[in-house]
Amino acid sequence: TVLNEMSSLIEKGIEDFKGIVDIVMGTLVKIVDYNVAVIVVLEEHDIECVFKINNSVSEQYLNDVQEHTKNYLKENNICLPSSNKMTVFGIDKTEQTSVTNEQKIAYFDVPIRFVDKLGGLIILARSASERIDSKEEDFFKIVVKQAFIIMENSWLYNKVKKLAITDSLTGIYNHGFLYECLCKEYARAERYKLPLSFLMLDIDYFKKVNDTYGHPQGDAVLCKISHILRNNIRVCDTLGRYGGEEFSIILPESKLEDSVNLAERIRKEVEQYNFGDVNKVIKCTISIGISSYPDPDVRNLEEDLINKADKALYNAKAEGRNRVCIL
Repeated sequence: TVLNEMSSLIEKGIEDFKGIVDIVMGTLVKIVDYNVAVIVVLEEHDIECVFKINNSVSEQYLNDVQEHTKNYLKENNICLPSSNKMTVFGIDKTEQTSVTNEQKIAYFDVPIRFVDKLGGLIILARSASERIDSKEEDFFKIVVKQAFIIMENSWLYNKVKKLAITDSLTGIYNHGFLYECLCKEYARAERYKLPLSFLMLDIDYFKKVNDTYGHPQGDAVLCKISHILRNNIRVCDTLGRYGGEEFSIILPESKLEDSVNLAERIRKEVEQYNFGDVNKVIKCTISIGISSYPDPDVRNLEEDLINKADKALYNAKAEGRNRVCIL
């Protein structure tokens, strides 16, 4: 019955990775109860590590499971990079417990191997007092491997989907997705008579950075500016790389005055930032052009809203750079 349930899950939608993990691990718990499950997907240089809490555990218990996972991977010559985030589903089920009351953990490790290569891993952390007999263990390993395939497919789908809409260098949205978002926001602004602002930003003398310090340093500047921009916008705003050293920000329900204030704040932060290190000071500035809706001159998206921001950016460059300009 469980295998039939697992097979039927393959036909379900795979867009919601967390939803798939919840359903799959909810099916597995019918066979073997567990406190924390670990799902590790290994793809080339990419590692996804997810912890699914089923029963309430202490923070120390979760930390111990995470440490066991790291050690298991290390034994297989796989190191979790420091930048890798360990995603936890069900974090609300963690609680404070004294160390003396901490229960002993039994780990049920199921490696997923493709030929001789480790392609994934599922670990179940359970109470040490609960045993699994050999027959249950063999059956459970079969079910776990099928469960892993379902979750891996969902993760890969979302990874490919994300790659299709993001800029590979900076990690922010690419031009195509940015334009798609702008079309939707402009239509919404028109329909409901809402304000909308559009910023176009360009790094001043960026070619000089590449020529002087090299393209790797130029790439680092692009990434750091992306980080500054991301930290200054709201959740509802959309940031993207328009092309080359140009960025754009879509600001829904933002009036022109508010957008100018944001642009000035960003411009000043970039101007004051050191894009080098303690031994090498590298300074950059940006120019910003802004257009907004409603505006008598903005009657459509392509010719007016985008072009007006582009012309404002051109004027900012012509007037000396390192400034915010509106038409």
